[in-house]
Amino acid sequence: MHPKIEKYIQYKTNDQVKAEDILQDVFLTAVQKKDELMCHSCPEGWFYQTAFNIYRNAVRKNIIIQENETEFTENFIIEFDANNYSTDVAENILFVLSEKNRELLEMQFYEGWSLKEIAAEKNVSYESLRKYNYRLLKKIGKKFSEN
Repeated sequence: MHPKIEKYIQYKTNDQVKAEDILQDVFLTAVQKKDELMCHSCPEGWFYQTAFNIYRNAVRKNIIIQENETEFTENFIIEFDANNYSTDVAENILFVLSEKNRELLEMQFYEGWSLKEIAAEKNVSYESLRKYNYRLLKKIGKKFSEN
């Protein structure tokens, strides 16, 4: 059963190290709740549900999402460069963005500021800016795919 659960967690996290951490937490929880586990009608199901719950808690704590968003941003830049979008297309998309969005993109991509630096400069929380940036890049990616 151990390899099945590990494979399940790896599938959810897409990261070997995080999967091992979550698996360790699953078995730690199993030891702590051994009486409940022994009386459970489906112990294998208990392990899968516990693995999912621990994974979900990690997502809620932004342990996993943050790295996925960073990877998304990097992939966005690579795809943009690989497709050689014309300057006209880029300018048209930037033109329809709000001043706030254009300023964020300029600071991040043209001036090389990190999101933490931008958040400090704008006096907003890093987490809210990170999520805002992620949604903005998804929106822009959608616009590029339409053109």
